[in-house]
Amino acid sequence: MLDSCYVLSIYTMLQTWYYIMLPAYPVYGIVRFFFPGYLYYMKKTILALLLSIPLLSFSQSISWGDSTYKSIIKNECEDKTFTRTEQLPALTTPAATFTDTLKAYLGPDSFSSDGQATYSFLLTKTGQLIDLHIISGNRDATATGIYRAITHFSHFWLPAVQNGYKVCSYTKCGVKWKDGNIDIRIFQ
Repeated sequence: MLDSCYVLSIYTMLQTWYYIMLPAYPVYGIVRFFFPGYLYYMKKTILALLLSIPLLSFSQSISWGDSTYKSIIKNECEDKTFTRTEQLPALTTPAATFTDTLKAYLGPDSFSSDGQATYSFLLTKTGQLIDLHIISGNRDATATGIYRAITHFSHFWLPAVQNGYKVCSYTKCGVKWKDGNIDIRIFQ
C-alpha cells in the first residue's frame, strides 16, 4: 500500500508539471514537428525524473518508521539522555541580554501582567531544542509568547556537560515576569 505522503507528493509534482508546461505547448508543437523522435525520449526522461524525486526524498530520511524526535535521540544523543549533569545547560549570552532579547522580540506591552511559567525541553549536544512544552504556570499570551521566543532563539543555548563531554539533557527553564522585569532560572 502506498503511503499517503508519497501519493500526495506525486500528485503535487504532476500538478506542478501541468502548470509549468501549460505555457510551453506552442513550443512543444514546434519541437514535435521538427524533432519527432526527440520528444519521445524527452517525455520518458522527464517522467522518470518526476517519479524518482519522491523516492530520493524518502531515501534521505533516517528511518521511515521513526519520528524526527526519536531519530535525533537515537543518532545525535546516542540513546543517552541525562536528567542530572555536572554542569547545567547555559545560555551563550548573559541572562540580562537574553531577557532584553525576549522583551524586544515580544514587544514592550507583553509583560504588563505578572506571571510565571516553567518550560521543559530536551537540549542536544549541538544546542538544539526538542520537545519544548509548558509544564506549569500561566498559559496566557505572555507564556505562549515566551514559548515561541525560546524556540526562535534556540541557538542561544549551550549543552550540558558530563565528565568533560557535551551531552543531551532534559532541562527546565523557569521564567517569572513582574512589572516588566523578567527573571530566568535554568534547572534540571
